[in-house]
Amino acid sequence: MKIKNVSNGVVSISDMPGAQGGQGLTLQPQAEVLVYDEDAEKSAQLASLMNASVITKLSDEEPLDSSPAADVDGASAAADATQALADAASAQAVADAALPKAGGVMSGDIDMDGGKVIGLAAGAAPGEAARFEELDAAQADATQALSDAAAAQATANAALPSANLLFIDSAPSAGGGVTEALVVTGLLATDSILAVSQLSPGATSQPLLGWMGQANDAITAIWALDPGPGAVVRVAIKR
Repeated sequence: MKIKNVSNGVVSISDMPGAQGGQGLTLQPQAEVLVYDEDAEKSAQLASLMNASVITKLSDEEPLDSSPAADVDGASAAADATQALADAASAQAVADAALPKAGGVMSGDIDMDGGKVIGLAAGAAPGEAARFEELDAAQADATQALSDAAAAQATANAALPSANLLFIDSAPSAGGGVTEALVVTGLLATDSILAVSQLSPGATSQPLLGWMGQANDAITAIWALDPGPGAVVRVAIKR
């Protein structure tokens, strides 16, 4: 229908099946009235006078709902929009706190939930992460170091205690032959001689070949030729 006139709650209508132009129609409160766009002002008057639910139809399109129920729907839509904005702000906050795929700074713990970190570059400086093969190599080196230390300790344990190892230097040679009994003060006939070396050569700089004959405070040294005076030998003994 089309509203022709609104006066004191009585609506004059036209273009309504079964009604004559100008026929009056009394609307009850909360009634629903369909109005075309050309009657928008009259529909507002009607809504004010009769507290009616007015549906405005634009030309021949589907009617637009302007009923009280539509107000409820509008409030609900506004609430939904507000919630959507809050959700978007929350999502943006989460996105802002996320680590970029390239670069970025982490803070707090990371729970891999059983996953692995792969594709890691080899560590080259303090503070950089190590790869599995680097840790494996370090473990092998540590194991070898422990083995070497154990072997060295075993050798040390089997070595002669320093308290039983003595070094005694002889008096200088007098010269006159390839062999000479040198005075070695403190040497016992029961000492075990471990080594005899020439501490300093004699006047002719002859090399020491060895030794023979051992007695208290004496040892017989042997040179290639007469060493001359001044040759001194050092005797390493076990007592």
